[in-house]
Amino acid sequence: MLKVRYQLRHVYDEPRWIGSEYLGGNFRAFEGEYELTGDAGSTHVRFDLRIDPGVKVPRPAARMLNQAVMGRALEDLKSRVEVVTSGAQ
Repeated sequence: MLKVRYQLRHVYDEPRWIGSEYLGGNFRAFEGEYELTGDAGSTHVRFDLRIDPGVKVPRPAARMLNQAVMGRALEDLKSRVEVVTSGAQ
């Protein structure tokens, strides 16, 4: 099993945008950002992700990598939003 490691710093333009600054890891480049829109009843999230692994990767493997990173990123965002909205911070 291949382990992929990376470190990000998140930058904020509250309340509508969260960006990711790539600090290092197994990728040549990594960029991601969330754009949040909505009203008091709901929030919609658009997530853009751009990863350059630095080597040629077969399309199925690239899709799996993107899905794994996106899934984890969205889970982390959801968890953080739930903590903040509960007042626990």
